[in-house]
Amino acid sequence: MRRMVFLVPLLIITMLAVAMPASAAAPPFGNDAFRRVWERQDRPVAEQISGRSWTWGPTPNTPAMREPLVEGFEGMRVVQYFDKSRMEINDPTANPFSPWYVTNGLLPIEMMTGRMQIGYNLFEWRLPARIAAIGNPDRISRPTPTSFASTRTLAPSIRTTCIVRRPVSRECMA
Repeated sequence: MRRMVFLVPLLIITMLAVAMPASAAAPPFGNDAFRRVWERQDRPVAEQISGRSWTWGPTPNTPAMREPLVEGFEGMRVVQYFDKSRMEINDPTANPFSPWYVTNGLLPIEMMTGRMQIGYNLFEWRLPARIAAIGNPDRISRPTPTSFASTRTLAPSIRTTCIVRRPVSRECMA
């Protein structure tokens, strides 16, 4: 009986430990070309030797996957999502060492407008993203990508000289 008193809690703890998800490791880079672009642009940020912010983000958020692109190989392109953007390979038969082999997707614009590019000149309409673009996603007042849509068409001189003098919220940018 005494042995049972100690074994039952041990069994419960073991079962909980097995059932709890382990901390998720970041997916690997989808291919060497994605890794090379990230290393050229974001490795200095990761190593804290650059004073700028991320271009892509610290690690991939997804594995490489195929998404529709009418002009792509078999009607698809290879993409990989990061915290700040999406890398794309639209023509896998091109030179993988070309500076244009990996391109930057239109993810922020697609999230703001709901206009998703599925061909060089072909778009699908979807709902704009309704997730927090910055800050704590649990706070209802945090801006969504749609909150910034009105700034997308401002002239570059206006965008670069704008000083934000109040907290950014859904109401402030809309």
